[in-house]
Amino acid sequence: MTSDPVEVLLAEALRAIVGYVEARDESATEDDDVRALEGVAHVLHQVASQDRDRLMTLLGPRLSFEVGLSDQLPED
Repeated sequence: MTSDPVEVLLAEALRAIVGYVEARDESATEDDDVRALEGVAHVLHQVASQDRDRLMTLLGPRLSFEVGLSDQLPED
């Protein structure tokens, strides 16, 4: 098993969103979806400061901005 903290965070975030999608029922609302994505963002924000740039590189500029890891909106 890996001890790489970035890999661990990405795996935890992926497990959370996949678990949500698998358990999501027909009565789920957009608010429920947003809460699930906020949970993923919360997990990703647990990254140590020394690993933040690496995580942002892996996520890319758009997703890094959308989950709040970056303050700069990338140009399209």
